[in-house]
Amino acid sequence: MAEPAYARFAEKLLPDNTHPLLGVRLPRLRRLARAIARSGDAPALLRRLPGKRAAFEEIMLCGMLPGYMDSLPFTARTRCIDRLAPRLDNWSLVDSCCATYSFAAAAREQAWEWLLPYTRHPQEYMRRFGTVMLLDHFVKDPAWAARVAGVLPGIRPGAYYSDMAVAWCACEICLRHPALHDSLAAALPEPLLRLTRRKLRESRRC
Repeated sequence: MAEPAYARFAEKLLPDNTHPLLGVRLPRLRRLARAIARSGDAPALLRRLPGKRAAFEEIMLCGMLPGYMDSLPFTARTRCIDRLAPRLDNWSLVDSCCATYSFAAAAREQAWEWLLPYTRHPQEYMRRFGTVMLLDHFVKDPAWAARVAGVLPGIRPGAYYSDMAVAWCACEICLRHPALHDSLAAALPEPLLRLTRRKLRESRRC
């Protein structure tokens, strides 16, 4: 499935990637992940996490699998993800896997308790993981958006990819739920508020 020309293009979009890049397009990876999840081979694959020299796409594939293993109960899925999460060490791995974990929206109370420690994690990409999960699976609901807005100002600033996730999430809250704008803007640290305003301008949805 590798496309060397696509790999060269993708490298320019992934300045924080430290893994070999094969150049496999995301829709093809998703189709493969779904097929593995249906085949019953996913648990064995997840027991053998990708090694330190694994390709970007190998890590992405394993990261997607828990999202497609519909027969797994919530806690079994989150245990798999907790083992995989430290390997999601760039923005694309985090964001693509978060988008796959739609099961969180069906069990928000459980997912909220599971995700809050990620938003407080000392590691940048773990904070991004927690924030993007809240953005993807909580922000559309007005009641949950208010709870997310209460969490964002407490997320440690100072790391670019975590900060951008907070700004992105805050931007979406302000656009979808304007009544939350003033209190959120007043609570965000100044650097995150500047990033949020930038995201709002770039969205062209104000």
